[in-house]
Amino acid sequence: MSVFCGSYDADAESSPFTDVEQKLIRLGLDKAAHQGEIDNCGAMLMRSLRKRGVRADQIVRSMTVSTWATRELMAARGYVVDFGRFEGRTVGEVPTWYLRWALKTCDDMSFNLRRAMQIILAANESREKRR
Repeated sequence: MSVFCGSYDADAESSPFTDVEQKLIRLGLDKAAHQGEIDNCGAMLMRSLRKRGVRADQIVRSMTVSTWATRELMAARGYVVDFGRFEGRTVGEVPTWYLRWALKTCDDMSFNLRRAMQIILAANESREKRR
């Protein structure tokens, strides 16, 4: 497992598109959409993005950050705990209360394991906030 860079960011999961823009994308890419619907969706989407002042680089950056955050989260979930009650289990399988306890009380765990636990906790907290 590689060393984690950055941090898990809840905003990395959020879309740069509004709800209406997301609907336009879904409709325009629907296999059942007719050519006129596709054209209208594309035009309406571009108008909406321009009206909000969204730049192409913002969308590309958002997608890149989201991809890296997802990869980081998947790697963190697969990191194996090498001590204690849940030794041999992946960080993604360990209960949240144990992750919090381990981060507070265990000073000698590896940097990567500590980082994996932090990423999982941040992702869990982000998911809780969205509910």
